[in-house]
Amino acid sequence: MFAVPGTSYGAVVWPKDAQRIAEERAGIGRPAPATLASSHLAQALDAFDDACSPEAVFAPRKIWPLQPSDSIGSRRTVSEITQRNLCLTAALFTAFAAEAFVNNFLEVHDLKSQLSATKFKKLDRGSTVQKYVEGVALAYEPLFDPKDEVMPTISELFEVRNKLVHPRPGLGPPIAYMPDPTWRHMYPPTKVAGWLIAVAGAAELMEVRCYGFDYHSLPAAFIWHGRNTVIDLAARSEPLPDPEMTGRAPVIQLLAEAAAERAGQAEGIRLTIHEIRDARLKHAAEVGPWDKFTELLARDPRAGSGEPPSST
Repeated sequence: MFAVPGTSYGAVVWPKDAQRIAEERAGIGRPAPATLASSHLAQALDAFDDACSPEAVFAPRKIWPLQPSDSIGSRRTVSEITQRNLCLTAALFTAFAAEAFVNNFLEVHDLKSQLSATKFKKLDRGSTVQKYVEGVALAYEPLFDPKDEVMPTISELFEVRNKLVHPRPGLGPPIAYMPDPTWRHMYPPTKVAGWLIAVAGAAELMEVRCYGFDYHSLPAAFIWHGRNTVIDLAARSEPLPDPEMTGRAPVIQLLAEAAAERAGQAEGIRLTIHEIRDARLKHAAEVGPWDKFTELLARDPRAGSGEPPSST
């Protein structure tokens, strides 16, 4: 389902896509990205990274410093609390990102102007999953289905998010700094990994349809295309991180290296995305960059290097 014609996403195309691709080939610009969605997803990934890191999970915490004489059981309790807190942070910020991505999509495509005030207000105050399924379909095309590979996972994420944001008695540890009997059933690393991947995949579908088919939202692209790495790290972190992972590179670095390897394998292949990029650069040369993404692409590679600018 994650598809953009002629790119690494696949071969599926929606009717609206063909119109937008034709516009971008003609050099029509898109709005500049300005949203917290990617920042929230990056923060979620950082917390997930720590939850899967022996150094972060097994290190003594300031709130409860360990002594050399403390028992193995005490150390395990602190490690459990540390990993739980990191997974909780990752889960919440993944949910924040999911809502930000879809709200951004509906804003860019001006859904408000397409509906009556009453209908828009009802949808805007509805669930995030409803926005993905119904809102996106009304604003653009039905990119998501309640039973596809993403929406059940995002629905589960928001069920957990609601329980965490609106907690009721019976959820959590008996007192602070004690083992929590509930969290591993709700948001362990493997579930957080699935939520990260689902939200990143959904973002990959939406962001290009907001800002241009040659645009990538980092870290969403890294997470989605590097999902096997994310899944593997999570699997090796339950019930606690594998000590053999001590000293591994940060997960964002692992994902970036995998992306660079994929780019190298595709070198020399001309796709629709390259044609759109060429049109963007040609248009920018004529009228100047119209957003930060285009400015970055159009920037002279010698700028800031001390070398004279290129005359081409």
